[in-house]
Amino acid sequence: MAADDYLANEEAAGGGQVDGGAPPDDAAPLAERPAGAGPGNGGGLTFGSDYYYVSFLGAPSVTSPWTLQFGGHHLAINATVVGSDVTLAPSLTGGQPVRFTANGEEIYIVEEEVAEATALLNSLTVEQQSQAVLGTQSIDLVLGPGKDGLTLEQEGLPASQMTGDQNGLFLNLIEARLGILNADDLAPKMAEIEANLQQTYFAWFGSTTDTGSAYWRVTGPTVLIEFSPQNMGGIPAITFTTCTATRVMTTVPHGLSISKRLQAMNKPVLIVLAAIACPVHALAHPVDELVNVAYLFLQPGEIVLELDLTPGAQVAGTILSVLDADGDRAISDTEASNYAQVVLEQTSLTIDSAIGRWTLSEVAVPSLESLEFGHGTIRIVASANRPEEAGEHALSFENLYRPVPNQWTANVFLRPNEGWSYDLLTQQRSQKAQQLAVTFEVSKQ
Repeated sequence: MAADDYLANEEAAGGGQVDGGAPPDDAAPLAERPAGAGPGNGGGLTFGSDYYYVSFLGAPSVTSPWTLQFGGHHLAINATVVGSDVTLAPSLTGGQPVRFTANGEEIYIVEEEVAEATALLNSLTVEQQSQAVLGTQSIDLVLGPGKDGLTLEQEGLPASQMTGDQNGLFLNLIEARLGILNADDLAPKMAEIEANLQQTYFAWFGSTTDTGSAYWRVTGPTVLIEFSPQNMGGIPAITFTTCTATRVMTTVPHGLSISKRLQAMNKPVLIVLAAIACPVHALAHPVDELVNVAYLFLQPGEIVLELDLTPGAQVAGTILSVLDADGDRAISDTEASNYAQVVLEQTSLTIDSAIGRWTLSEVAVPSLESLEFGHGTIRIVASANRPEEAGEHALSFENLYRPVPNQWTANVFLRPNEGWSYDLLTQQRSQKAQQLAVTFEVSKQ
């Protein structure tokens, strides 16, 4: 069965989001529809081999930067070229469904990655697993779209606390993802990663038995991988994204912007991100949950909170009933601010045993249509003052906002400046990542 037919059949059977997922009734047959002929339903999702595009950013040149783009549903290849150097950051390669039959052969798109991750996890002792497994619930990507330039603090089990055989399994897992490179480029990248392996960490969120449904990541000086499954209740899907930072693997130090990567390039680089999804949905977010992601930024004199709220299509109506209080399908500044305050009131911050008070600074609300389709993110930014004093400090954050079933994520990022430096000492989360407690060291430079 062709993937187009599979998607259409699953849609008709109620296996996923109906609006925009399958071609419209008056569309031409699969073999006849011209490339680029989308359904044009004002924000609906498009699937099928017709809906892929090629474009150029800048004119191809042997000296000036230019980019070749090719993409569509679950595919976004961005090859940026500067002279003899090229980067694929950011790019996404994916598939939907994740399991299918082609020419009589059963295909599981992430079979190698899941097998290698399972082998490494099962090789760990109980004590090692207690360090590597940070939560029992799978989480969404931390460094997703719009998070270029951020650096994830290392968590989990370092390779330095693994045996030699476990180090070998760890490298096998990394190579399973980097294998997208050709052999000439793969060898030096793996050598670079191996040279820094003892400073590279493995972390796991989710089931340790149903390993294909768990989130895991690899963070190191020259590599970052996020593998983020989504339980969407529809058609199984998988996305592997090559980018500067979301479900990510990088072969240069992560946390650099694309422009800085290009400036620093002296050889091809690859950044790879991985995420599984199970919807008829263009983006890898659950359709029946609110993805509730908290980014805490530690910077001089304050803590900045960014909350990214992405409701799935099946629960968006509950969020919109509060956001669009007067029901006129137009979100005023007052409505956006009121909604943000409702959310912030259900979070708490403690700094060295003192209660932190949030001051709202920004609310960004996408179109109602994008929220209804399940691929719009509400962004709330607030800050709380804190004393800037040298020494060891503690911070705790709790997020109790749960109007619908939730998928929480919370992470802290360091932004030293103005003569201060920070060192993250410990991070602890609750099993569902609603609570995050950290200790950190502040030094005056």
